[in-house]
Amino acid sequence: MKYIITEDQNLRLKLLRRISVIDEMIVPSCERVLRWGYDICKHGVDSYVSSVASNIVEDMYYDYFSDIEDDSDEWYRLSEMMKNYVQNHYRTIEKFYKKRCND
Repeated sequence: MKYIITEDQNLRLKLLRRISVIDEMIVPSCERVLRWGYDICKHGVDSYVSSVASNIVEDMYYDYFSDIEDDSDEWYRLSEMMKNYVQNHYRTIEKFYKKRCND
């Protein structure tokens, strides 16, 4: 039996191969965002989670996906999948925020 892999499935496969890397990047990215030099506590936990997700997506691009054009639809879909995946780790990221902001 032959399987036809669609473009979206292919993107998911590329990303699934790197999920463990994203998992390993969550804690260091939480720490790095806190060291950026501005008071993240003024912006709220949602902004912090978004910053951590964006940081991870950027690192993933340069480390693993730089062969993809950064303004292409393919990269947009991959980056959205990664952001959604990171945001599903909200509780882990929220703990760093609360520790820093004494909430």
